[in-house]
Amino acid sequence: MIAYRPKSWTAATFAWRGTVLSRLLHRMVGYGVLTFGVGCWHHFVSPLADLGSLAHSLVGVALGMLLVFRTNSSYDRFWEGRKRWDGIVNAARDLIRGGVAHNSEGEARELAGLVTA
Repeated sequence: MIAYRPKSWTAATFAWRGTVLSRLLHRMVGYGVLTFGVGCWHHFVSPLADLGSLAHSLVGVALGMLLVFRTNSSYDRFWEGRKRWDGIVNAARDLIRGGVAHNSEGEARELAGLVTA
């Protein structure tokens, strides 16, 4: 666990340790250099073709649909796991309830400890 000061928002905002920035820095620098190169090419060598707003609209719609489907599938996986976990908890409670009804107090406590483990 990474210790941080919850009262200092600047330290949490500009933290380096424990973040994904160290893993993503080379990609960010690479894409920045690529973008700078394309911009210099467009400005100094040969202007690139104007794509207009239609290309951005189509890519935006496709990206939006991809994000919606991905979000919905992850939400479905979360709820499926939640339902399974609820089933496990309910089965454990039923088992302990049955053990309490049919055994002495000491045996019921031992059964509850075993089921909990």
